[in-house]
Amino acid sequence: QIQFDRIQKAVYTEPKDAYLEGLEVVPHVVGVDLDVEKAKSIFEAAEDGDTVRIPLVITEPEMTSEKLASMLFRDQLASYTSSLTSNEDRSTNIELSANACNDTVLLPGEQFSFNDVVGERTREKGYKAATAYAGGEIVQEVGGGICQTSSSIYMCCLLADLEIVYRTEHMYASSYVPLGMDATVSWGGPEFIFANNTEYPIKIKAWRHDGYLTVEIYGTKTDDSYVEMDYEVLEVLNYDVIYKEDSRVPAGEQWVDEGGITGYRVQTYKYRYDGDGNLIECVAEAYSEYDKCDEIILVPVGTLTLSPSPSPSEDPVVLPSAGLPETSEGEQSPELPGSDENTIDVLR
Repeated sequence: QIQFDRIQKAVYTEPKDAYLEGLEVVPHVVGVDLDVEKAKSIFEAAEDGDTVRIPLVITEPEMTSEKLASMLFRDQLASYTSSLTSNEDRSTNIELSANACNDTVLLPGEQFSFNDVVGERTREKGYKAATAYAGGEIVQEVGGGICQTSSSIYMCCLLADLEIVYRTEHMYASSYVPLGMDATVSWGGPEFIFANNTEYPIKIKAWRHDGYLTVEIYGTKTDDSYVEMDYEVLEVLNYDVIYKEDSRVPAGEQWVDEGGITGYRVQTYKYRYDGDGNLIECVAEAYSEYDKCDEIILVPVGTLTLSPSPSPSEDPVVLPSAGLPETSEGEQSPELPGSDENTIDVLR
């Protein structure tokens, strides 16, 4: 008598899904089983001397090796593009930092540290000195401008609904991302860190092209939900105009030494929608405080003693050295109309 129970135990293989070890796909296992009662029935119905072929029960796992491999980096989770300024040194710094981040892969649960990935910004690596704001003064700092890279990655993380571990806003509002959606960085701190809280690996793509910086994040979407960001200005801090006497200013003229910057108190919100556009939830994402910076106008010596409120000249001149400050290694304040580092603006 054939013992089909023993045969069943010998051939039985449990189906197993393919899975990832790092970025390597561990192959799936096909399930094998024997229907004992069906095997007995087929065997008993056969004639003596017949060769009886008993079918096995084959079970394909839900996640095959091929399916899992095809899912890796299948979907674009987020994309953000911002314009570069005309300052080539600053753009070079942004390009170098973007190249350092490009093709970075994070496994589920892993964290991305901007400073760890990009490393120290040095001249030996090709970084240039560009306008930055440090210690309350406008300075030329090696690596100036790279906050546009960190902020663009932060913007993508918000849209991809990734976990933000650590982020700090700039001292002044930046022009290359919406209010409240920037992330300042500097070697030694502040830092920008986020985590891959998805079920699959994600990859950062970042590059400079023409006059733009583009950042994209790829991964695997498990549903059709999506995120939109918005912000609320809670308070506007208007800057003051401060007049200072300066012996360089000719009689009848006045020079703009430093452009004014408006300050803000901002709350950002994350809106999650399902695939049909129905709002799932709205959550408060981050609160940001941006300082104001007073406008400084230089007037001829004796003007302030003659008149407490000097009347503006017909064509105030903006000093060539005046500019919008950046903080850390690249915070850029919102640009005044017509401002450019290679020109002298004349305000009318």
